Amino acid sequence: MSGALPAVWVLDLDGTLLGPDHQMAPEAVAALAAAHAQGVHVVIATGRILAATLPALAALPFRPWLVCCGGQTVLAPDDTEARVTRTLDPAHVADALARALPEPDVAIQLYTATTQAMWRPNAAGRFLGTSEGIDFTPLDVLPEAPDDLVKIVFTAEPEVALALDARFAGELPYSYTPTGRRYRDVLPRGVDKGVALRRLLARTGWPADRVLAAGDNANDLPLFAEARWRVAVVGRCPPLVALATHTVTDSASLGRILASLLPGPVPRPGGTGG
Repeated sequence: MSGALPAVWVLDLDGTLLGPDHQMAPEAVAALAAAHAQGVHVVIATGRILAATLPALAALPFRPWLVCCGGQTVLAPDDTEARVTRTLDPAHVADALARALPEPDVAIQLYTATTQAMWRPNAAGRFLGTSEGIDFTPLDVLPEAPDDLVKIVFTAEPEVALALDARFAGELPYSYTPTGRRYRDVLPRGVDKGVALRRLLARTGWPADRVLAAGDNANDLPLFAEARWRVAVVGRCPPLVALATHTVTDSASLGRILASLLPGPVPRPGGTGG
């Protein structure tokens, strides 16, 4: 087993495969395409919903397996419908919103398996915008939460996000996870990327001892717990970096690390050679 290489790649999207421009570096595209051609099972694990994930993968010549909504859905390459694992309890939604609303300038994103809407309490609308591949629905008044709500994301400037953390300290009936300096995720307990990966491995029979995971934030820690090879983006999440077997700085360096862990050659980005 000492000479074994990863057979399953599970890769975070935003901040890991995608750079600040929301694009995948050519080196990463080349490595993923070569991995797929060489029989590696490629999985993208993201907090995005399916409709916002697919456009971000347009540069790839194949459709990978997908773990979306932070672990809520697992989709095979030919799946077109996202089926959720668990919805948020309405009482838990109400509790989370009650904790967040006293803080100023917090944007609230409400996710179902297929839609996402943003509510902006600040008059300037500084967080109003679009997600890659799908428009946010701007709301002036927070609506009644839908029955099929699967995730809440709070977005704020870093100092306000830290104030949110204090409001969510202690035992909670749901999962609250910082996923960057400005983002906080609320999910049902027992839903995360690691749980989704275990379900996927059981479903497919892929070797659980030959998993590579790559990520940049705390919501990728459950993936690292399942992986033998662990690739962390530096400068984002010290606990993740502490567990890493490899570190990278951006999408291009991730592509080079991934290429080094393949049994065969990787064509040069934009070229044909190995």
